[in-house]
Amino acid sequence: MGVIAIDGDGNIYPTVRIGSQIWLAENLKTTKYNDGTDIPLITDNTEWTTLTTPAYCWYDNDETANKETYGALYNWYAVNTNKICSRGWHVPKQGGWTILTDYLGVVWQAVKSKKSVQSTG
Repeated sequence: MGVIAIDGDGNIYPTVRIGSQIWLAENLKTTKYNDGTDIPLITDNTEWTTLTTPAYCWYDNDETANKETYGALYNWYAVNTNKICSRGWHVPKQGGWTILTDYLGVVWQAVKSKKSVQSTG
């Protein structure tokens, strides 16, 4: 079995290797930080837009319909605690995204190149 991650709620996330990096294969859906502290659930749109403290919500405020598909939506204050991911994991910073997009760009160019060679022959 490959690498897995387990969040503060006990949700289990499969992972995927992309180039030299390992990423969660699903969006986070935890309601707790990795130290067991609850992340506040905010369902009021006005409160959400003016909030300056950590919070999460569900898409369309519908956990039943959207938790498994989309995961939770977290505001910056929740993400910036550095406790939202499972221990040993982190939300990627700019450098992590750059490595991913650079790798995917190289792969995409290789696919396009191979496709054009195949279609001309």
